[in-house]
This record gives sequence, structure tokens and C-alpha cells, in this order.
Amino acid sequence: MEDEVFDSVNQLYGYLGSYLYYDKTSVALNAVRDGASEYGRWIFNRSLAEEHNTPVLIRRIWERLAGVTPVNASTDINMVSMIEATLHDSYNSSFSAEFSAFLKKLYKREWPTRPADLARIVLPTMLDPLASQIVTLPRYSFAFYRFVPSNQALAITLKKTSGVETTLFKKINGVVTEIPLDAGASSYTVSDFAAMNPLTDEVVLLVANTTVLDGHQVSFSTDGSTLAVTEPKVAAAAGGGGGCFIATAAYGSYLHPKVAELRAFRDQYLLTNAPGRLFVSAYYRLSPPIADVIARHEWMKSGVRGLLLPLIFAVEHPMAALGLLLVVVGASLRWGMLVLKGRGREAAAA
Repeated sequence: MEDEVFDSVNQLYGYLGSYLYYDKTSVALNAVRDGASEYGRWIFNRSLAEEHNTPVLIRRIWERLAGVTPVNASTDINMVSMIEATLHDSYNSSFSAEFSAFLKKLYKREWPTRPADLARIVLPTMLDPLASQIVTLPRYSFAFYRFVPSNQALAITLKKTSGVETTLFKKINGVVTEIPLDAGASSYTVSDFAAMNPLTDEVVLLVANTTVLDGHQVSFSTDGSTLAVTEPKVAAAAGGGGGCFIATAAYGSYLHPKVAELRAFRDQYLLTNAPGRLFVSAYYRLSPPIADVIARHEWMKSGVRGLLLPLIFAVEHPMAALGLLLVVVGASLRWGMLVLKGRGREAAAA
């Protein structure tokens, strides 16, 4: 808001270092207060507005928030879900896609608005890579690793969990290009690495967790080795977090408003009692492979969304659902009584 309304005031740029300067990996974009990094994270909003050529997007997010009632007085509304829903409904995009685009802009410095302020947007920390290492990433976090040209070709071998995205940049004479993955999608090769100028040129690897789950990992090396990586455990998504696998697959996003409603129902009514926790535990064991199949087929997504409608209606309108259930049960009992009477008359006539 400061930069939109009072463009001559540039205090907000002074906070960027608290977010973009880090030792190992960045803090989660939607983390709680963390060393003033919460002030520096405003730059993501700038990216959203520029990606869609209008600051109206940000206003729509706040307008959506204004229409939402919190579950209770002590529970914050999940702002990420507000952003996700706005992107989905109005811009045919998603939070993870926008986060990926934002990270590329941080390195490539593609900030088209307010060119006079470009120098105030600091580059994120460039970490020194080891010959072989493994990185564990919090949700919506990232790290950049700089490779300084040497006298041989550069080959980077990768192994990663499902929530990690990687991008390799090559900068020569100030011009940045992206290097595609080799065949097999498990390595990068920079054949002209030895010919690059170590004083002005560089290769930079971006690793990012673009999901809402903490603990995604990536292993990379320059000697051909890789370390074992472990997918985040389902337990990490339970209780106030993720875990609605089938609904997430059907609606295409963990942050879709309908998925958020089902999570809230789980947290308030299932995880608060023993039978409910038993049901949730069984669901966590059985649903991931089913959700994986659903996520790969659009026709399945549509079908599952249809099957979920009665459940979502019951969650959103519990009294109306109870009334409808009583009507259905009453009608079924009446129909059963009529059938029994009819059979009784048939038996008497026989």
C-alpha cells in the first residue's frame, strides 16, 4: 500500500533483507512473525500484481477476506487460502504457480513496474554449494546456490521429493537463461561452464518447496552421487494442517475453499474425539494412493467433486442437512411400511 499510494516513500524496501538474506533456506512465505521477515514478504504481492498486470488482484484478495467469518474468536483466517481462491476464481492460476514465478523474478530481476526502484530490490542470498548435499525445505521456502565457473563442465545430479521444484540459471555477460533438465529429469549439464568468466558469469541453482507441507527435500551433487530423500510423513499434515488428500486431488488445490471447509470440520469435530481420530487415521492410511489416481484424470476429479457435494452441503449447512436426512429416513420408513402391508395383503389373499 505504501508503494502504491505514496511512491516517494520507500521504507518498505529496507525490510527486504530480513526475508531475502538467509543462512540455509528462506523462511516460509506464510510463516508467523520471524525476525521481521514478515515485513519483507510484501514483495510477493508486488509479484502477484505484476504477473497479472493489475494491483486490483490484491484488492480482490482483501475483499474476499472481508466476506469470511473466522471459525472462532481465537483462530486466524488462513490468508493463503484467500489468495488461492482469488487466483483460482479470477485468474486461472494457483498459489504454487505464482510462488514459482516469484522466485524466478527474484533472481532474473524482472520487475517491470517502478523501474526507478529496481536497485532497491536486493538479490536473495547466494549459498555456496557442497560437492554433495541434501536440503530440507519448510513450506513455501527456497534457496539459491551459486556455482562459480571452473576449468571443467558442470553436471548437477538431483534427487528430490514430490513437492520440490528446481530451476538452473546461467548468466553470461549479464544475460540470464534457464537451462533445461537432461533426459530423465534427474540432472543438469552446463557444457560451456569452463569457458565462462569466473569474475562476471555464474550458474545458479534454485531449489524450492512449492507446497504447504514442511519437510520436502532435495539432494544434489556435482560428483554424480545423491543422498536418499524422504517424502514428508502424512502425520506432518494432520491436525490443523493438510491431509484431505481426496478432496485436494478433486479440487486441484489443498487451499481450495471447499477443501478448507472439510479440514475445518475434521479439526473441530473428528480430531476432538476418539472415534473421529480413528476414522481420520484410517483415512490417512488408505486415501493417498486413491488421491494419486484421481489427480491424474480430469474426469475422475469432476466425478469425485460431485460425490463430495452432499458431504460439503452437510458441513456448510448442518441443520438443513439434518432436516433433509430426517425427511429421507421418514420417507424410507413410510415406503417400507407400505411394502410390508402390501405383502401382508398378498399373503392373506393367497
